[in-house]
Amino acid sequence: MNPTERPARGPSHVNKDLITKDHASALMGITSRTLDTMSKTGRAPAPYRIGVKCVRYSEAEILEWLESRKSPAPASAAAA
Repeated sequence: MNPTERPARGPSHVNKDLITKDHASALMGITSRTLDTMSKTGRAPAPYRIGVKCVRYSEAEILEWLESRKSPAPASAAAA
């Protein structure tokens, strides 16, 4: 297992928020290949390994990541 990948959550979780790499990359506005690179280098949320060839991303973690990357509004726009 790649050190940036995490095992799937245990059976106590329903995993409703796990989404495919294609869905995650579409939410982020990047290609799936770019998501792979960013995840491996720690610049994006790491995937959960579900099986040998199956990885999923937490939709909540992707949305948090997107929120954290929003730049604050310029002072002139905030005053308006």
